[in-house]
Amino acid sequence: MPSSKRVTKWKRVLLAGPTAIGKTELSLRLAEEFGFSVISADSRQCYRGLDIGTGKVSRADRQRVPHFNIDVLDPQESDSAAEFVRRAKVWESELETPFYVGGSTLHIQGVIWPFAEMPVADSLNLARLEAIEAGGGPTEILKLLADADPDYARAMQGYNRQRAFRALDVWMQTGKPFSSFHQHDGYTVPDDTLLIVLSASRETIHRRIDERVETMIRNGLLAEVDALLASGLDHRLQSLSSVGYRELIAYRDGQCGYEEALRDIKSNTRRYAKRQLTWFRRWNGALWIDRDGLSPDSLFDRMSEAIHSIKP
Repeated sequence: MPSSKRVTKWKRVLLAGPTAIGKTELSLRLAEEFGFSVISADSRQCYRGLDIGTGKVSRADRQRVPHFNIDVLDPQESDSAAEFVRRAKVWESELETPFYVGGSTLHIQGVIWPFAEMPVADSLNLARLEAIEAGGGPTEILKLLADADPDYARAMQGYNRQRAFRALDVWMQTGKPFSSFHQHDGYTVPDDTLLIVLSASRETIHRRIDERVETMIRNGLLAEVDALLASGLDHRLQSLSSVGYRELIAYRDGQCGYEEALRDIKSNTRRYAKRQLTWFRRWNGALWIDRDGLSPDSLFDRMSEAIHSIKP
């Protein structure tokens, strides 16, 4: 039955936070409480077959709560924050109160603060970059990116070929850093939007990351990686470049041992969480909720109270 607490006065509600902070479990309770449907603001959950490594909600949970942006693309397809925003605007038009949940910073940011228009891809530039990569490998591409756009190079989660090529292509066409197209005059949350950032102490985040990685391994993450590679997918694909997949692919390629791969997943995830939190702090007017010291029920109550606190 629909909740008696259904809220419709917010234009949208967004729940952000670093990886492993507990957004999914909390979002399911909130969605059921308020009658929300969830739009996943995650850059990898859109891909079919990438389930365990992305922390995708189960099919049973998707029966409980409708979800958007999950399993909408094949792993061979490229995607971007701008493409996500275009999809999200269509979904928003169908929902009374869109409820975004995720940690992909540009996905969330683009929903609230539109991106500047960027040029379409230039095939000649991409061919030049492919030649550079063929001669010097990813290292040469990353050097170029660090010179052209150091902010974007630092923010990149490892070597993401599609993102690096796109950033360099835009720079080659415009002479402007790719990151400058994502900048806004001011990142102040509009009055009709509720943006909640869930956080915790560094120690809590690290512990939760370790627990999450160990759970993914027990649930069969390596078998999922093996199945993706056995299907003929190129390990350089954008979809397989995120933490968890790339380290286990390196293990299967003989570049490292199994235990080393697991340690790398944990340490790289910690670094990613740190970058997420740094990015979230740009958002003026976001409501930060520290989960340390709060029971699951107390945390839910805090979130529920925030959603009820409609701005005039």
